[in-house]
Amino acid sequence: MSRFDTPSPLRGRVAFLSLIIISLYQELGVSILSDLHRQRETIAHAHDTLHGTDDALASARRLLGTMSRRASANKAIAGAVIAVLTAAVLLVLWAKVFRSMNV
Repeated sequence: MSRFDTPSPLRGRVAFLSLIIISLYQELGVSILSDLHRQRETIAHAHDTLHGTDDALASARRLLGTMSRRASANKAIAGAVIAVLTAAVLLVLWAKVFRSMNV
């Protein structure tokens, strides 16, 4: 018989402590995996949120471009209306001045 075949109280304690250590490491591993899973879900949620934000920004950019074009068109129209009204007022004044001179 070898010394490994004989039961010894020390070997039993070592085996018991080994099981406890293995159990602790297993719990630690499960905890780490759980944390990693939660972090992955958080990152996935942030990724989805960023995609949604990117879509919203693209939509806002298009809307602002449209608004800018409309504002420019409205300025041009307002300028044209002012020019036409100014020309009409000047024409009326010119006509009154020349009528009063011819009378």
